[in-house]
Amino acid sequence: MRRAKLVILLTLISPCAVQASGGSPPPISAFFPDVTIASPALSPDGAALAFLRHSPTRSEAIVETLASGASRIVATTDEGAPLFGAIRWRRDGRLEVYALRRMAAPGGLAATTLIVDGAQSRPGGVEAAVEQRGMAGVETAAVARDVRAGVVGALGPGEPSVVSVSRDGRWRLTLDAVGAYHLYDRQTGAARDLDELRAGPPLAELGHVESFTFLARDGTRIPCYLTLPPQATTGPLPMVVMPHGGPMQRDGAAYDRWAQVIATRGYLVFQPNYRGSAGYGSAWLRAGYGQWGGRIQDDIVDGVAALVRSGRADGSRVCVFGASFGGYAALMQGALRPDLYKCVISWSGFSDLSALLRQSAARDGVASDAYRYDVRQIGDPVRDAARLRHDSPIAYAPTYGPPVLLTHGDADETIPADQSRVMAAALADHGRDVRLNIVAGEDHGGWTAEAEETALTDVVAFIEAHIAPAAP
Repeated sequence: MRRAKLVILLTLISPCAVQASGGSPPPISAFFPDVTIASPALSPDGAALAFLRHSPTRSEAIVETLASGASRIVATTDEGAPLFGAIRWRRDGRLEVYALRRMAAPGGLAATTLIVDGAQSRPGGVEAAVEQRGMAGVETAAVARDVRAGVVGALGPGEPSVVSVSRDGRWRLTLDAVGAYHLYDRQTGAARDLDELRAGPPLAELGHVESFTFLARDGTRIPCYLTLPPQATTGPLPMVVMPHGGPMQRDGAAYDRWAQVIATRGYLVFQPNYRGSAGYGSAWLRAGYGQWGGRIQDDIVDGVAALVRSGRADGSRVCVFGASFGGYAALMQGALRPDLYKCVISWSGFSDLSALLRQSAARDGVASDAYRYDVRQIGDPVRDAARLRHDSPIAYAPTYGPPVLLTHGDADETIPADQSRVMAAALADHGRDVRLNIVAGEDHGGWTAEAEETALTDVVAFIEAHIAPAAP
């Protein structure tokens, strides 16, 4: 569904995993340093860079002059005050910093204050800032072409992802597969690393990201991304399939904390951009309409089969883990191909498509554009009733095979936690192996670090219990 985007911060994972070639993986705490950088954005003229710096006790908005490297703090907030959550440069070159506060009632975060280069102003406007950052995505393909053509040297490992662009298009801020930022001058072809924006494990300890394509059963070439352990062996590896959310989203080669955390524990991570994903044109997007339990699932299965045939994945050790729509896809994979998966993890996923449409109708109204879009995506609740049941994981509870872990926040307003509760109850009623983890006070995204730490520890332990890499 259109709201099914989940942003989760990984904090801690079981220490018992090992890298494929031996040795201990970087501690998960290294992926979440005390001081973190967020929301970097180039000024309209490309001369300055703004970003947020968060520590356990304060949040700061910083502007750095790129030519000199000089920086200044334009706004700060102490612990207990609203967090800074977004940045937007105005056309006049002044900076807007949005403060966010976690709401006590369900609903997540709310904008409370707007600061314009240090001076408090009106509230609101976070959507505009997010929209501006999202616009930079259209530049990613152009920069990737420059790298392939040799116009610019490699902008870090993997394919660069553009996160911000100057108004004239000359300057681009890119993010690579290991979380490092680079400033690219498209006029001269020069590039420089912005080390001040990176924190986390040493680059040598992170997994390698590469693009990969495979042929689906109908001959369509499906793009995807693989993250390999830092020192992967040549033999087949245990694999975690990670279908993305949306489904109108996509995975890429830019830094993905989830994929890196799992890969550094010795797993091959497979992220397919199945039909229905964004970023490949409108026809590719529409190809997923009405195919949530059909073509999309086939594409994922065909990708697993291709990786097993290639010798990169161990077909006897495969788990599937997704969030939101990815959680639904994970449940459907286990339902349709119980022979393929040793475990299934759904985080904030859904199990009953008819119930999902009823929720959409109640929330938005049957005459709303939002509901009509959901019907186009999922199916008509009357005309397509039989297919909706066929495409709902809960219908397979009597014969479900793989062990299942369901994690959900009880304050989730996008996908109600009842979607996981009813699935857990149905599986338990039929004697299936299922665990349900309902987390108090958490919404669809924006979880507290403490809650995510506990839940992610369970997720990785669950994977390890079923397909752990062999000890050296």
